Amino acid sequence: RAASAGGIALGGLLNMAPDLVGAAVMHSPFLDPLGAMLDASLPLTLEERGEWGDPRTDAAAREVIAKYAPYDNLPYCFSQDGGAFEPAASTTGVASPLPP
Repeated sequence: RAASAGGIALGGLLNMAPDLVGAAVMHSPFLDPLGAMLDASLPLTLEERGEWGDPRTDAAAREVIAKYAPYDNLPYCFSQDGGAFEPAASTTGVASPLPP
């Protein structure tokens, strides 16, 4: 179970080790940190740029974030036995100010 930024961790786990998770429940998950951080108009990513590096100007930071960003790694979250996604439920709010 994850919400907001917790979606990065749970989404990453679903991508990297889906066999460890039977199902996932996410509410307004933040699944596209790279896309959000590349958009200079999003004020909520200023803090992340200071902590994780600025992928707009730092190629190494961009590469690292791209390796774990759930949205950027969707092709890898297919199961080994036929290509189905692991069970996941994700909800969002219409006017959530948090996830972009």
